[in-house]
Amino acid sequence: MITLYFGETPHRFPNAWEELTAGQYLRLVELLGLFWAGALSMCDLRIAFFRYIAGLEHIRVPAHARERFFDNLLTASRQFDFFFTLDYGNRIEHLSADVRKMLRKCPPDELLSDNAEIRYARTLEYEYRIDAVWVGNLLPTIRLKDDVLWGWTANLEGGALTTSLSSYQYAQGYDLLMAIGERANRRAMALLVGLLYGVDTNDTARIEQIERLSDILLQAVVLNFQAFVTFIFTRTAFSVLWSADSDRPKRQERISMSDSLYGLCKDGYGNYEQVEKMPLLTYLGIMRAETIQSVRSMATDDTTPEEIAGRMGLSVGQVKRMLC
Repeated sequence: MITLYFGETPHRFPNAWEELTAGQYLRLVELLGLFWAGALSMCDLRIAFFRYIAGLEHIRVPAHARERFFDNLLTASRQFDFFFTLDYGNRIEHLSADVRKMLRKCPPDELLSDNAEIRYARTLEYEYRIDAVWVGNLLPTIRLKDDVLWGWTANLEGGALTTSLSSYQYAQGYDLLMAIGERANRRAMALLVGLLYGVDTNDTARIEQIERLSDILLQAVVLNFQAFVTFIFTRTAFSVLWSADSDRPKRQERISMSDSLYGLCKDGYGNYEQVEKMPLLTYLGIMRAETIQSVRSMATDDTTPEEIAGRMGLSVGQVKRMLC
């Protein structure tokens, strides 16, 4: 949370994804959609978001006070940068760590500095990208006509990750994310919502009801699940199972995440129904242990990481991490 003062009165506002209420989250997703569509600048987005969370959207300001009011809005709105990052490609990687950190969150033209690195950064082009990595479901329930759907949960307390997701929900959900990313498929979005909120995805009538939910709500569910998947990919011990594919053998086809469930059945971890119901973290733990064991068993004086990567369908970087 962040504390801002209106006069002498302190007010606390959310300054991280996990701190948003469901309503605040949906409003931010809506504003981000307008930004990506070119209807809002990032400055306009941040002002609109702050007005919403501060309850200032419908306030009437006297003409003589408007300039000062909007100056204050602009100043306050610049405090909220948790939902985006600035991408300069690889053009700032040679700069100092502190400068790179500032530039990831603040356009160089807004930095009041005569530092030579900042002056250089002002000559560069950059793009805004969403910075969406968090643990938790910001939409714990969804109303569907006269019914309330209860969703998945995840928490990170004291460094310990817990989640209600099963291996089946995660694997099927990941495959649906890939389908959504490739085709912006509305039915795939509805299936993902059903999967994560306890609806039988074979219940066509219910899935069609979900498909008629608002664009913003569907997009918000997708973004939330994607943020959690990204957290697992990048910030846990399970990150060794994934790579950015930059050095993955080109001949390898992307294997469905759901196919890995059959692999566990084959390896004797239970029948398919048992493996489907396996807690997600148990499933990922087994996958990690099995993959590392396979990689290390292949490692001999005559076998290179490149050869192991080709046999396993992994990247060279993944193999090297597993051999450390």
